[in-house]
Amino acid sequence: GVAALSPEQRPSALDLAVRAQAQARSGYAHALAEIQAGRKRSCWIWWIWPAYSKVRTTGKPQYSLHDAGAALAWLHHPTLGPRLLEITRAAVHLLEKGAPSTTVFGSAVDADKFHESVSLFAVASGGHPAAHAEGNALCLA
Repeated sequence: GVAALSPEQRPSALDLAVRAQAQARSGYAHALAEIQAGRKRSCWIWWIWPAYSKVRTTGKPQYSLHDAGAALAWLHHPTLGPRLLEITRAAVHLLEKGAPSTTVFGSAVDADKFHESVSLFAVASGGHPAAHAEGNALCLA
């Protein structure tokens, strides 16, 4: 398994997230459809809005981001960055219309995970001009 590989051989959190987001039943398209329908109903938050490992331990630590550099790499990734912005904008749209965060994210725990994740991305992008637009979009969350 992956645990038997050396650190250099292990897939990165970004590689793992791309693979997870490609799944039919819990991937990105499914997650986006749930958010657009107004409520997260299944388990996929780890590879959509990753945790910051310094703030939260999760049941899926392989998807966690360990520093601001990893968050910037996610934002600049050609697949993960645009998807993060798209689904975050969809969630923020619901919140701005008055939907309770516990409804949008399915639970108070996942609402907190969302806030922690987008906060990491916003802070990480703050000092980098190329990521400024992404950071501003995430600050809305």
